[in-house]
Amino acid sequence: MIPITSAEVYAWFFVHLGVLLVAAAWMTVAALMFPNITRRCAEAIGGKPWRSFFLGFTLLFLGVILFAAMNAIPFAGAKFIAVVIGLTVILFGLFGAGGFVRCLASRTTSGQGSPTVRSLYGISLLVALTWLLPLIGWFLALPLTLILGLGSLILSRSRKSKLEAVGE
Repeated sequence: MIPITSAEVYAWFFVHLGVLLVAAAWMTVAALMFPNITRRCAEAIGGKPWRSFFLGFTLLFLGVILFAAMNAIPFAGAKFIAVVIGLTVILFGLFGAGGFVRCLASRTTSGQGSPTVRSLYGISLLVALTWLLPLIGWFLALPLTLILGLGSLILSRSRKSKLEAVGE
């Protein structure tokens, strides 16, 4: 048996903690910096979540296939492209998840207007913390967040918001 030092345990703990904090910050910043896009993402998730799910699942599946195909090529440039594809899928999923966070935050504000930074970051942290749950978080919550984010991001680009259609 290989002994594990407490320094290794702390290193892995802080790496995981840092990834969760950065993911929560990415979702919050997406919701704050791009309110129109994330509002349309929230409407897409709130209105027709299955459409967002199936479109996001298709995009995630294609991203994984492209990643695996490029990673199988024994050339450093192809492996770099594989990493870029993988990171792009994850970042777009987290960007669209800003709409998911906005959708959840708007349900907690109960008609007080737009959600505050504190509520957006709090909900982002709650979403990211669900990813820590063994098995359910790893294989259900995390992929579902990325899938809904990807799907809603694409749907937000292809349709006008209800508020924009009225002219506000």
